[in-house]
Amino acid sequence: MDMGLPIFLSLIPLFLIVFIMYKQAGRTSYGGVPEKTSLLYLTMGILWIILSDKVLNFIVTDKNRLTYIQTFKGWFYVVITTAILYLILSKYMEQLHKSHRELSITYSELKKYGIILQEQIEEKELSKRALDASERRYKSLYEAISGGVIVQDSTGKIIDVNNIAAEILGLSMEDMKGTTILDTEGSLIYPDGKILTKENHPAMLVMKTCKPIRNATIGIIHPTTKQYRWLLVNAQPILDKSNTPKEVVTTFIDITDLKSAEETIRYQSYHDPLTGLPNRTHFLDKLTQGIAHFYRKKKSFALLFIDLDRFKHINDSLGHNVGDDLLIKVAAKFKELLTPDDLVARLGGDEFVILLQNVTQSETPDLVAKEILNHFNKPLNLGTQEIHITPSIGIAIYPRDGGSPVDLLKNSELAMYKAKDSGKNKYNFYSEDLQKMVYQRHILENSMRKSLEREDFEVYYQPQVDITCNQIVGVEALIRWKHPELGMISPSHFIPIAEETGLIIPMEEWVLHTACNQVKEWQQKYNKSLRLAVNISPHHFQHENLLKTIIKTINNTNFCGNSLELEITETAAMQNVVFTIKVIENLRKMGIEICIDDFGTGYSSLGYLKKFTIHKIKIDRSFICNLTNNTNDAAITDAVIALSHSLNLMVVAEGVETEEQLELLRGKGCNYIQGYYFKPPIPAMEMEELLKEQNTNLQEALAD
Repeated sequence: MDMGLPIFLSLIPLFLIVFIMYKQAGRTSYGGVPEKTSLLYLTMGILWIILSDKVLNFIVTDKNRLTYIQTFKGWFYVVITTAILYLILSKYMEQLHKSHRELSITYSELKKYGIILQEQIEEKELSKRALDASERRYKSLYEAISGGVIVQDSTGKIIDVNNIAAEILGLSMEDMKGTTILDTEGSLIYPDGKILTKENHPAMLVMKTCKPIRNATIGIIHPTTKQYRWLLVNAQPILDKSNTPKEVVTTFIDITDLKSAEETIRYQSYHDPLTGLPNRTHFLDKLTQGIAHFYRKKKSFALLFIDLDRFKHINDSLGHNVGDDLLIKVAAKFKELLTPDDLVARLGGDEFVILLQNVTQSETPDLVAKEILNHFNKPLNLGTQEIHITPSIGIAIYPRDGGSPVDLLKNSELAMYKAKDSGKNKYNFYSEDLQKMVYQRHILENSMRKSLEREDFEVYYQPQVDITCNQIVGVEALIRWKHPELGMISPSHFIPIAEETGLIIPMEEWVLHTACNQVKEWQQKYNKSLRLAVNISPHHFQHENLLKTIIKTINNTNFCGNSLELEITETAAMQNVVFTIKVIENLRKMGIEICIDDFGTGYSSLGYLKKFTIHKIKIDRSFICNLTNNTNDAAITDAVIALSHSLNLMVVAEGVETEEQLELLRGKGCNYIQGYYFKPPIPAMEMEELLKEQNTNLQEALAD
């Protein structure tokens, strides 16, 4: 016991150290394994030394043996502790290797996830950059787009808007955001006048139907100008993941100017630019509507086809400006005479047409036509001058005179031409007889073409006689047509058709060539100074190839130009005064002389007679036939002859049928006569006999 207490007391610091080391072991790295191992080794060593010595001292008394055993005890301790330490360290190293392997695996996994995470971070950064770029592009496009853009939510509230939209609507962007589209656009309408509501607004329709709307037209009242502006609207839904409309984007442009231009174009396409009246297209539309209205209401209507008499002459002689002013005045006059239910249109040129609605009495078109004719009996005041013009009117009634717009228009035109043929300044109703006349006219035109090809026509000649010596000094070539089936057809029937169809030009060319050949032969046989007169129609006279045709004919027939005389009417001469003067000058250079035919029936200025450098004037037969019993015609004839002689012009009187007329003309100083009193137009063979007889008589007179 004497040794136990000191030993115990000496162990107290040791236990304190062991306790402190144990407590400290868990706070170091590697889980306290080095500390715990060292502590275990220390504890075992101390216990071994103390206890083993205690035991050996108690058991072994022999000091030599004790020394041996203590040596063995030391080796035993070393071996045991080495084994224990080996086992501990082996186990620890095994755990350490296991942990290292797990740590390596975890590190590899973490490294792989680190790479993935880095890629995701980089992708996210790229996506962010792309999103930022896309947002910048969107904002740029959003503001740079030429139209307005409005984004709305499902309730119609505006959540975004660009500057253009605000400018078009006349509002600020701040005022628009948070409001609904109907709050900002004021009064909205569709082109048909329908008011826009939340239900029929394009944006809300898109939200409701989930279908885009394209090219809808909306009208708004601009808050500043208080005028309507027209917008062309497109609306597109923005869908969420479930394809449910979340928002709607509306784009629009201001098409007010475009719509105004369209209205202008539409107006111009349906109205005459000169008079402002509806044109042919507009009129045919109204006429079609009138027919449809008839089937519903069973009410007839009438067409009045109107053509202005002598308008072309007025237009050519007084100028196109005067002609235009006249048409404007006539159009205004028509509108004054009609009711608001009626329609007047200008088809073109001097042709007008009136649609009389609700014709309940058969005499209604008749009364309207008479009223029009009565109003045009007075001259129209154009400011600086008064012009007297008359209309010819053709009337067709639906459905009696045609079942389609084309038939009605055609038949009313036929009736108008009948009114013109009856003396102008008249009206005429359509009848089936007119249709027969048109058919006969068509047959006549076709026959005329074939006859021209076969040269079935014949040239007749009427002598022109010198009134002082009663001798034939010239002949007028006149075309005649003996139809193989219809017999002799009057020139008054086929000449107008030839003029309208253009056949008059080849017809007159044939007459000129045939007559030059014939008169050339007569000149060689009977009278070297015999003159030839040939009529040239107004249409042919204004033709650009007239001079070439005449030159070619003279050269081919070897006919002397000094023996040729061309007869033109006053109307032909006045159609284009400058052109007429130029043509006459060129003809005079070839020795060809000009005669004004039917003088006194036209409306030309007498002042132009001097400018035209003509050679002869032919007094119209209408003055000659009443010469002996009408003082006015006698006075006109006196004046024409006196005027002609004062201008050094020769005078021919045509239509002389009696000796009394002949003597009166002789007394008035007329130079030449032509008419049935001497000879009617006769075939070439008869004319040759007449020339032969006259030549024989002259020869006998000279012989005596």
